[in-house]
Amino acid sequence: MEQKEMEQKEIWEQLDEDIFRVKIPLPFPLRYVNSYLIRGADGFALIDPGIRTGQAEAAWSQAFGELGIGRRDIKTIVLTHHHPDHLGLAGLFQQRTGAPVYLSAAGREQADYFWGNAREAAAEFQESYIKHGADKAMVERLGEHLQGFIALVSPLPETTPIEDGQRLVLGGRTFNAIHTPGHALGHHMLLHEESGDLFCGDHVLQKITPNINWLPRFDENPLRSFLRSLSQSAKLPVRRAFPGHRETIADFAGRCGEIIEHHRRRLDAIKELLAEPKTAFDLSLELFGSHLSVHQIHFAFVETMAHLVYLQEAGEVESQISSGGTVKFRSCAV
Repeated sequence: MEQKEMEQKEIWEQLDEDIFRVKIPLPFPLRYVNSYLIRGADGFALIDPGIRTGQAEAAWSQAFGELGIGRRDIKTIVLTHHHPDHLGLAGLFQQRTGAPVYLSAAGREQADYFWGNAREAAAEFQESYIKHGADKAMVERLGEHLQGFIALVSPLPETTPIEDGQRLVLGGRTFNAIHTPGHALGHHMLLHEESGDLFCGDHVLQKITPNINWLPRFDENPLRSFLRSLSQSAKLPVRRAFPGHRETIADFAGRCGEIIEHHRRRLDAIKELLAEPKTAFDLSLELFGSHLSVHQIHFAFVETMAHLVYLQEAGEVESQISSGGTVKFRSCAV
């Protein structure tokens, strides 16, 4: 196979007559995010352009060149949610194409909070880490890590809000926006009912499970939100689902069920591990391992907190604050 053909296979793939997947590289272990182009009579809709790095911009230049797409051919940009690996290039692409960018109001609020006022957001997370058992060195690394995302999402785009149930015309097809909180408040999937094609963002992924982000300022119990969203999503008339990472999902309802069961098992495992009191930070290392990057440690911590909050609200776990102000959790006696 010639080098150009190998590069083409790695960068983009035609999934349907008018749907293209573009793999945009990430500076994280996930390796790439799936961005999608939907072709219409007057141009393309672009879903989740990816993070802003030089490597990501080069990937788009290659894909646009090989597909014969000019800047003004991008008519609409839609963000399933506000996370950097999905939103990062939206502002730059908006400047270059003039296309409107659609994102939920909750997604916009979180983007402004995390990257419009990054110091405040980082400080709040650092306080949470200290409260839940992290050491000073880790807390300092976390603050630097969170503020480091600013360059990867700048400039933030001007956005038009998406609402649950809204109908969006993308590439000549009409999609229904479906609010699916859990991985992120304000996360929306896009369903084309006639074909059963679903762009599901990070709500449902193949082989891996979406990270559940504990963000008390925005969603007090994100795992509860996620499990409810999954149960409702499984009822949708989906023929195939195009996720934000990994491969296309053929059995969408089945995958929803698998992810629900995964979290049920994780909740049971946590209750067993909390026979003796532990901080959330120590528990996260026990669940996910200690040989992780600061990015992975953060994901492990917020997901652990999401499960602890869920169990505490259900009355299955209780917390106690030590004299030093550190919180420890333990399973409730049966």
